[in-house]
Amino acid sequence: MIKNPGFLLVAKLSNIDQAPFQEQAAGLLARIQANCPEWKQPTAVELAESIPGHVGLGSGTQLGMALSEAMGILHGETELTAQRLASYSRRGQRSSIGLHGYMEGGFLVDAGHQQEEAIGQIACRYDFPEDWRILLVTPEETTGMHGDDETLTFAKLSSMSQARTGELSRLTLTEILPSLKHSDFESFSKAIRAYGDLVGEFFSLTQGGDYSHPEMGPFVNRLSEQGVRAIAQSSWGPTVSIFAKDESDADRISSLIKSDESGQHWTVRITSPLNHGRAVSVE
Repeated sequence: MIKNPGFLLVAKLSNIDQAPFQEQAAGLLARIQANCPEWKQPTAVELAESIPGHVGLGSGTQLGMALSEAMGILHGETELTAQRLASYSRRGQRSSIGLHGYMEGGFLVDAGHQQEEAIGQIACRYDFPEDWRILLVTPEETTGMHGDDETLTFAKLSSMSQARTGELSRLTLTEILPSLKHSDFESFSKAIRAYGDLVGEFFSLTQGGDYSHPEMGPFVNRLSEQGVRAIAQSSWGPTVSIFAKDESDADRISSLIKSDESGQHWTVRITSPLNHGRAVSVE
């Protein structure tokens, strides 16, 4: 998980419902209220800070969990587990990473979703090295696949081959996790790039290439020629994550991006690891 961007949500009981001026937030709030009809007290919700929607950063899950927890606290709920929060907002149907990341932070490995389970489980969780940095590069005025298009795509998608899933598992268990444990940035860089390339190849027919944005592939190649290796698309994109060994390295990479023929037109955010769950303040 990462520190920024994030949601800063303020909620309080009110005389009338007041949803944020944001379609996604209003829709999630209505869904939570429909799933919890006993929560009858009107609520005023304000979003002081937000995660951009549909750019590959998991904004829907984080907002759904935050709204569910805020509503639950205001209505006297005490056992607000990840499973309960997910059930209120109907999040985590395919992956539980965002659910558990909301509660715990850190670097998480999804264990999959068994049919009898309400939500998927986490295979393991590691702290991410605190001095490493993550650059989020987002092309302007484009969004990743979401909503009905995403649902339809997964319904039509063929299963990943055992060879590919085996190699992804090997990379995770024998290269990515050990490199995190030992703060070995060079090994992590090579492994995360290999992992991202394998996943991108699998989804290439669905998203129009190894990356969902048409200019991202050539952009990544140009950065690679300048020694930047730790690059992977975030979810359906169009955002890509680029890892840096420290703040100085992140600044260097940011300068390379801003001088690139495509990157100079895109949004670049430098953020830090988040190795703990959400913060809640009750007044």
